[in-house]
Amino acid sequence: MSKMEVEGEITTKWKDEQFLYFAGNSSLGIVLIQRGHLIYFNKKFAEIFGYCEEQISKWKKKELYKIHPPEDLNELTQRLLHVYI
Repeated sequence: MSKMEVEGEITTKWKDEQFLYFAGNSSLGIVLIQRGHLIYFNKKFAEIFGYCEEQISKWKKKELYKIHPPEDLNELTQRLLHVYI
């Protein structure tokens, strides 16, 4: 392993820890989505949308429609189709 790879891992880990600290203590709802999968959300995000953390953690791919108003579902579906095709 090169020095650059080692430093990259340390830097990435430090940034991840910083992010998790900030997100976990934030008064803002924070969510990370990657290819339709919800990969991270903080407690405030769950509170804002009225779900418990356990419910959200069980969502399957593309179940983010649960946090969109019904009138926006058509637009959301079109965006997801554009991204995943």
